[in-house]
Amino acid sequence: MPGLLGQARRAVGALGVLLVGMLVVGALPDRALRAQAPDGPAPGACELRLAATRVTTGAELYGRPALARAALAPGVRREIRVTHGGGPALNRYTLRLTEGEAGVRGELFAFWPTAGAHVVTGGHPDCQRHFDAQDAWLAGLVAGDERARRGCAPARRAGVFEVCRARLAPGPDWRRVLAQLDSLGAWTLPDPATLRKPDRLVLDGTTVAVEWRDRAAYGRYAYYAPHAQPGPEARRAAAMLELMLRVLEYRGAPEP
Repeated sequence: MPGLLGQARRAVGALGVLLVGMLVVGALPDRALRAQAPDGPAPGACELRLAATRVTTGAELYGRPALARAALAPGVRREIRVTHGGGPALNRYTLRLTEGEAGVRGELFAFWPTAGAHVVTGGHPDCQRHFDAQDAWLAGLVAGDERARRGCAPARRAGVFEVCRARLAPGPDWRRVLAQLDSLGAWTLPDPATLRKPDRLVLDGTTVAVEWRDRAAYGRYAYYAPHAQPGPEARRAAAMLELMLRVLEYRGAPEP
């Protein structure tokens, strides 16, 4: 199983553009990647797996209270967290919105794997060091891109992830973003496990995971590759993914 660097090199190809999930890290030619990489090929046969991590959000990794266990902050009527991302070896984003006496406030967090994301279970003694170095190197590329694009710094280490909070001024119109989530029924969308199973198997796609709390209840659900799934619920989840992408495309000036 290749490390993150191997995934990145396949994505680079002849175009020389490093793609990590939905994020363009930069126009780096393959020869530049080889020159900057900490290691060449793996030292020998390596058996490895992804580190075991529980499903979480960038907000929680950054230090915000776990929404499943914590009560809402004083003056807050409701909170929603929408996480966009690919598999566990790719970078992800969490949008956090709160509504209360102070109005609607929003935060955007980015998080991605770093050293420790791959756990070597057998093979050459240097395999773990090799993959740790590659994962840390790729994490440094992502961190630099997030800093340049969204003022997302400094990155914090949280287990096998690094996480940062975007700092944009002025920020997006969070009230409008929340209104769009309301229009999509983000607070009432059912868990897809309770719906009819799709007729086809989708092997590659993006997940939208939602977690919400108001003064009366808490809920969470996740839709995998909703664009490829049938039914009105999947269409609403797909629209939330598109909304999240528009938030990610927002271009304000990083806060000083």
